[in-house]
Amino acid sequence: CVQVTDQTDDKKYAMKVIPKVANGKQRCMEKIENEISILVDMDHPSVARMHRFFEDEENVYIVLELCDNKSMIDLLKVRQRLT
Repeated sequence: CVQVTDQTDDKKYAMKVIPKVANGKQRCMEKIENEISILVDMDHPSVARMHRFFEDEENVYIVLELCDNKSMIDLLKVRQRLT
């Protein structure tokens, strides 16, 4: 993910960029559509909310709530295990 800023209100978001050509176009698009469908329905305080998505010829872009906390990998490095 990369951090982006909405130019209309200066709000910061995380944006996931997914290439359409990875792993065969049809199967890749099915996985992307499934991920978006899950994110649309997801409403949980511990899961980043999706704000919008869009696509161009090469990529699908998913705009998510920006989380200021560390990533799961960072937490695992510190804690050595999840509880």
